[in-house]
Amino acid sequence: MNAHHALVRSLMPEVFQAERSASRHARIEAHRLGAVPPGDALLAVAEHADCALTELGGLSETLRLPGRPAGQTVGAAFSVLRDGLADHLLDPSRSYRGTLLGVHHGIETVWLLHATARRAPDLQPLAAFCEHWLATRTRLAEVCVDALDWFAAFPEAAARPPIAAPLARVRDGMDALVAAGMRRGLGLVRA
Repeated sequence: MNAHHALVRSLMPEVFQAERSASRHARIEAHRLGAVPPGDALLAVAEHADCALTELGGLSETLRLPGRPAGQTVGAAFSVLRDGLADHLLDPSRSYRGTLLGVHHGIETVWLLHATARRAPDLQPLAAFCEHWLATRTRLAEVCVDALDWFAAFPEAAARPPIAAPLARVRDGMDALVAAGMRRGLGLVRA
């Protein structure tokens, strides 16, 4: 395996994780915000991530590239903590901007994947996927950034005090983490 293939193989799990996160967290944040420009922008990102995950899964199989990160349980643990606690402790503007950080991380990761895949002749289908993905996601990210103006226009909504998650929701999230860890420890979950 040459160095380009090795780098692509190391990036694929990160891209899948970024897309799962975009699908999940952008959608959750969009629902929290409702039918306002920032919510609509994040919902478009989540829908793009859903489509990209399907297409990327097929490419991953065809090109025999890794599709699921070994640390998926760790990613799930952070998601439970974020959904169950952290995002509820942030005001809407800060939570939205945190979600945008993840969107931009995905763009940068796919940028590197694209630059690497296009240097390997047998990975041209992946390079083409990345090129199309980057054109779409970059445009969607720009819409998300432009939607920050909504928070400036409605500062009371942007700075609305966060509502701490009900204790039961936090407990349920912790129970899910413990159960996932136990299944993994018992060998019931693939690494």
